[in-house]
Order: sequence, then C-alpha cells, then structure tokens
Amino acid sequence: MTTIKLDKNFDINIHGGEQYIERGYDEKRKMYYYQLFFKEEK
Repeated sequence: MTTIKLDKNFDINIHGGEQYIERGYDEKRKMYYYQLFFKEEK
C-alpha cells in the first residue's frame, strides 16, 4: 500500500494498480495533478 499526501487536506491510499495513475502539471493553474483510470466505481 502506498499513501500519497497532498497539501494539508488530501491523503490518497493506493492498494496496487499504480500503472493506472498518471501525474502531471497544469501550466495554467501552476499546480500538479493526478489522473486515475478505472473501469467501474464501487
């Protein structure tokens, strides 16, 4: 399990599937982001 801590108000717990997560940077907002890909929501 991996935990990504973002700023002071977000913790994301990842239990595998890291290949479906992409990290990027938005020039307009001057902020980083994560993009998650999935087939269904439970």
